[in-house]
Amino acid sequence: KMQPQAVREHFPEATIMRLAPLVGVEDRLLNSYAFMTRRMPYVPLYDGGATKMQPVYVHDVVKAFVETLKFEESKGKLYEFGGPETYTVKELVALVEKTIREPSGSFNIPSSVGKLLDSPRSALQAAIPFPIPTHTMLTSDHIDELESDLLVDESSLGFKDLGIQPQRIDQGVPIEHVRFWRSGGYDFGSTFES
Repeated sequence: KMQPQAVREHFPEATIMRLAPLVGVEDRLLNSYAFMTRRMPYVPLYDGGATKMQPVYVHDVVKAFVETLKFEESKGKLYEFGGPETYTVKELVALVEKTIREPSGSFNIPSSVGKLLDSPRSALQAAIPFPIPTHTMLTSDHIDELESDLLVDESSLGFKDLGIQPQRIDQGVPIEHVRFWRSGGYDFGSTFES
């Protein structure tokens, strides 16, 4: 919460944008869940996957960015952008599994255990000067991020103030890229249905 104030001290006319997790072709949210569903024996749901978030389609954020450039009144304002639907992490994993037609491989794990499992990697990383390849969703940093909900403040400026209706991420173009994770290609995949 202090970061916008620090920015305003140096750049009083800056337009600040806070974003919920982004969804799009190269996203690190739905693609990560699809990767883990297809390539790992399980998808970890820290603390049961109860963290809430409002994933937002990247093209909607781009539209909002362009709109703020059009109006002088946007200067010095704070906008928060999130999608129209709220999901838990568990619901997002289920959405991805259904979209790529794979059976559920999610596994509930306490955050403390997840951090403990990451501690050898963290200790080694601190001792060497180059990064250790690991999936970001398996790190203690990611687990820390999930300790609070990733939701927009409804009282803040957002899409509605710019005349933009954000798209749902569970249908149409925003989820389209996830279908390429299906076994056998886009139009195929396993016949699993929940």
